[in-house]
Amino acid sequence: FISFYLLEAVSFFWSENKGEASFIIQKKASLIVFPILFAFINEVNVRMILRGFVIGCLTVALFCLGHSMYLFCITGEASAFFHENLANGIHIHHVYFTLHLSIALFLLVNEFRSATDYSSAKKIILSLGVLILFLCIVLLSARTLLLTVCVILCYKIFFVFLKKKSLVFKTSVF
Repeated sequence: FISFYLLEAVSFFWSENKGEASFIIQKKASLIVFPILFAFINEVNVRMILRGFVIGCLTVALFCLGHSMYLFCITGEASAFFHENLANGIHIHHVYFTLHLSIALFLLVNEFRSATDYSSAKKIILSLGVLILFLCIVLLSARTLLLTVCVILCYKIFFVFLKKKSLVFKTSVF
């Protein structure tokens, strides 16, 4: 990541349009900042950052659904809920938004899978989060990412089921 950013930074000097090149370098600064930050923080802080990312994605997804509901009430067009119209409220391309939501969905599914000591209320909240993120991913209709999400979720569900089934089998044998 750092070498890719350095290549971008060096290309600034070759660019004829310095303003655009400067904007691109600023936009890709996360390629150098995040690897450096994650190198110096412990696992607890990483978990807090990832939870913050999931909560942020859920908040934005709910905002987008609310914005689409508002547009639907004004215009009466159901297209307010689909494709790029869902992401218009935050001015981001729907494919990038789908990518962020997919990452948050997988983080939430992993949290749900490892939530053995959570209360039933927390499990319900996690389930609602998974449903909201999945709904938004489906509504955004980025087909390749949607297919990828479905395949990975099926994979995870299948192996969680196998793990629980083998645990039941092992306990019933002894």
